Amino acid sequence: MIKGNFIYQNYRQALEKIDIDSPCLAKLSVQLNIGTKDYENYLISERRYLAGLQMEPENEQVQVEYMELLFDLDLLKCVYTSLPHLSYSLATRKKADAAQALYADRDRLMIREGYTGLQITQITTQNQTTFQRWVAKNEEVLRYEEANGIAIRWTPTMSEYEDALVVVCERKYRRALDDLESLVVQCLFEMKKLGMSGVGYKLREKIMKLLRTRADAIQSALKRYNEAALQM
Repeated sequence: MIKGNFIYQNYRQALEKIDIDSPCLAKLSVQLNIGTKDYENYLISERRYLAGLQMEPENEQVQVEYMELLFDLDLLKCVYTSLPHLSYSLATRKKADAAQALYADRDRLMIREGYTGLQITQITTQNQTTFQRWVAKNEEVLRYEEANGIAIRWTPTMSEYEDALVVVCERKYRRALDDLESLVVQCLFEMKKLGMSGVGYKLREKIMKLLRTRADAIQSALKRYNEAALQM
């Protein structure tokens, strides 16, 4: 019953919009010298454009995937950078530097600090693990470069890197915007249901709880959107 009423109300709103907008459309059609055939072509063009957005261009996919690999590699190498999306690497760098310092100082730790064999083994293992993870990631990057014909590894000073970084930031921004819009639309639909007649107490409580959850999700999505927008 509720679903049927919801569809009926939407149908009524659609009819009202047609009645209100039809005179404006007729006036604009005369002014712009366009007609029904033009509108149909506009719809076809829009559908074609939207269909093309279902998958990213192949070259952009390669750029993004390669940049993500480079980001991971830089993180493991603990190379500090001022780029906003890599600022978190400083904490990892400090941790890795500490492991390397302990490894270099293991003789003194055994002689003067009384470190046992088990403690020295832990220090050695931690240092080797950090290096092995970097080696594994570097091999992954090398395989990707070979598969995609990248002869020289991109660095921040290269135009390829700068262009790809723009693509990465724009992609992150678009996805954040899509997520935010999707959550807002879902919230509006729930609010629409809440205002409908015939909604029982239990269903109303359920919708209210869902709205609170969506509000938290929207706040998180808005934060991600603002962060992505700052990088544009």
